[in-house]
Amino acid sequence: MKEKSLSSSTHKSVISARFLPTANLNLSVITASIITEALANCSQKMHLRGKEEVLKGLIKSDDFISGSFRYYIAKQVAEYLGEVEAGVKAVYYLEEQDEPVQTRLICLIVQVERKTAALASLMEGLNQSLVEEYKKLMAPNSSQLKYLLSVIFLDSVEAESKTGEAAILSSCFNPPMRIWAK
Repeated sequence: MKEKSLSSSTHKSVISARFLPTANLNLSVITASIITEALANCSQKMHLRGKEEVLKGLIKSDDFISGSFRYYIAKQVAEYLGEVEAGVKAVYYLEEQDEPVQTRLICLIVQVERKTAALASLMEGLNQSLVEEYKKLMAPNSSQLKYLLSVIFLDSVEAESKTGEAAILSSCFNPPMRIWAK
């Protein structure tokens, strides 16, 4: 994993500073921060009166609050990946529309220079840590939850060809939103 200094980072968000240096942080600290930021951003952008109102909306499966919360988690995960993985070129967020609110995953398409086992392992660990943090937040309503993230990795060749899984990048029906790029 490559660490970036704040001066060389193209991102000026507050969360970037918390991810550095990554060697000293474990995933549970990082994912707790991601969840906290997502709650705060969701509350602010939706003009709610704090974390408690966001939690009520999540428990009630409010589509707008749940969608906003998932988006902000995706955004924080994308920023984290951009900070710690030099090979990540772009991250896209895809809103699932066919699933009930309670079972919707956070779908990410991660465009990389090349696919690596290390990146897949990082994402699996990040997913498991996010699940644990989410379970703490939503207990007992999420005890059966096993995944929050659904991730598709596309290397440069796949992304340029826009065939197979990469075809989703040019979808006209449900196009993904680019939420981070170098």
